[in-house]
Amino acid sequence: DWETVPASSIVVEGVAQNAAKLTMNERAIYTDEEGRFRETLLVPIGYTIIKVAANDKFGKSKQVLIHIFYENGKSKDSRRTYY
Repeated sequence: DWETVPASSIVVEGVAQNAAKLTMNERAIYTDEEGRFRETLLVPIGYTIIKVAANDKFGKSKQVLIHIFYENGKSKDSRRTYY
């Protein structure tokens, strides 16, 4: 469930359908007309958990946790986009 990343800058993108409010690590993020979002984040060396949370106008909510490990360029994994 942990992803190792080769750089400190990562892109988190996805689609949040019918979301009235969308946050990433408690910070508001915005979608386009189709509900797509794309955020670039800097992650520190070591372990990071990114929380993406959405709430719809009916009070339903969903949360996704993204587990990241960055080891200062020592990763053997290739570039990746996280959803």
